[in-house]
Amino acid sequence: MLFSRYLEKITPGVFVILVGAAGNLLLSAIKFAGGMLGGSPALINDAFHSVSDLATDGVALLTYKIGQLPSDRNHPYGHGKAESIGASLIGMVVVMAGIGLAWAAWEFFEGTGEARYQFGELFRSLSPLSLEAPVAQIAAACAVASILINEGLFRYTLHIGKREKSPSLIANAWHHRSDAFSSIAALAGILGAMAGYPALDPLAGIVVALMITKAGYDILRDAVADLMDTGLSEEDVKKYETMVLEIPGVVSAHNLRTRRTGGEVFMDLHILVNPEASVSEGHHIGENVRQRLIHEVEDIEDVLVHIDTEAPDDRVPFYPVGSHELRKMVKEALEEFDGRIHSVKTALHFRDGEVVVDVLLQPVPSLAPEDYAGLLKKTREKLETLPEIRAARTYLDLSHMP
Repeated sequence: MLFSRYLEKITPGVFVILVGAAGNLLLSAIKFAGGMLGGSPALINDAFHSVSDLATDGVALLTYKIGQLPSDRNHPYGHGKAESIGASLIGMVVVMAGIGLAWAAWEFFEGTGEARYQFGELFRSLSPLSLEAPVAQIAAACAVASILINEGLFRYTLHIGKREKSPSLIANAWHHRSDAFSSIAALAGILGAMAGYPALDPLAGIVVALMITKAGYDILRDAVADLMDTGLSEEDVKKYETMVLEIPGVVSAHNLRTRRTGGEVFMDLHILVNPEASVSEGHHIGENVRQRLIHEVEDIEDVLVHIDTEAPDDRVPFYPVGSHELRKMVKEALEEFDGRIHSVKTALHFRDGEVVVDVLLQPVPSLAPEDYAGLLKKTREKLETLPEIRAARTYLDLSHMP
């Protein structure tokens, strides 16, 4: 009962790592026994690969657990980089294991039939397939079992890793796949040796080691790319820009940048909207962009949208006066019309280094309707005498009139 309750608390990511560790422990024993019985350095190399998998399973478990922690004050983007660190450690372990095993297999290859393996006295009496054919067939059967088990572990771990968006689980999955490939090479060497070419077995051991090294390099490369905040591919960026341009209100999109944190993608971009759009409308358009990208692209965790009202170019517009000072200038300029008209609302538009002002005015009830047009003209001309304002547009609000 207690054990079943414990299993219920294990997340799918942790469970798949534990399954992989159990599988690696079993495989290392099977392949080591098969390699010893069949005198196969390729299969023995494969057994040590499975032992190294146990260490990387521990790394994957630790960094996966850290990566699943929620964001906090010190880690506002979450703890996903821990998984990238874990994936890079797994990659380094695999690379070092591959290089070491390649060197050992090469030593054996140089002295084929003379037992020059340097792992210890245990191997000094070992020569390729020195035993009878039935025993060699046992080694081949062990290699086949390793291929099947590792391929199953690869598919299961990769499925969970993608579902959990976990780089460390995905790296561990490819580690299982590299073990399956190395077992294929080991099997080829064993079969070649059984056919009367004993040199093929240590040669296959070298191939196994090189495949392990290549798999480790790929894992390490991808993990370091995540740690270096490498963006998504140009193809993906163009696809997302196309999605953004389909949203009503977006005139253009530019400066789209992405980076990965663990298995999640964070994005920021600039969109151009109609310069006459209100602040709330621009925010509404930007939120539509954000929601569509988050909901339609599985890996995107969050999007920061910057709203532009001017098309980007190489120069930065300069405005000598801020909005607070401009509003004060407009208010002071309209003071001479007090008693005939009241300023209700002022909107400022900043375009290419110049300012356009919109003013909504309310006439006093005693003002004759035939004076409206003339008063609007005078207020507009007054505002346009201000050197800081390129153009003014004045409007009447008659909603309060009887």
